[in-house]
Amino acid sequence: MRTYDESVTLQTYWVGPGRKGRRILLVALRLPLPFSVYISYMAQTSHLVLCVDDEQVGLYVRKILLERAGYRVLTAQDGPSGLELFAQEPVDAVVLDYSMPGMHGGEVAIKMRATKPEVPILLLSAYVGLPLEVTALVNLYMTKGEGAPVLLEKLECLLQKVSVP
Repeated sequence: MRTYDESVTLQTYWVGPGRKGRRILLVALRLPLPFSVYISYMAQTSHLVLCVDDEQVGLYVRKILLERAGYRVLTAQDGPSGLELFAQEPVDAVVLDYSMPGMHGGEVAIKMRATKPEVPILLLSAYVGLPLEVTALVNLYMTKGEGAPVLLEKLECLLQKVSVP
């Protein structure tokens, strides 16, 4: 066992027979404040992103991806419930699907712009080449096929533009 700076303790364990087993490293942190204080601080400093998509699996995957990247995430499975959350919560950015039943992403973006025009909107679509009147409503547009790294990069870019005074 080794202790560094009185805040981090490293302990190595061998699991299995003798030294032929697997080695496991246990790290114990001694934080100067209760853990709940750090969680509260993260909640205050991380951006709140609203994801709106009717496809449940895609919505769930995006939520996990964004949470692992340090964002707080709200989800809605259709335009009306997305608009309700958007109006009630202090959302910093929106990741919005275009193709949804009942109310497509363009219609949702129009209503969001009327409520909080300063909140950036990233529009996702499986379609290439959406109409100009739709893409003009949002800050960024990308296809779902571009993948997770591009989504994170574009979202971070949007949020940096908003954070600059």
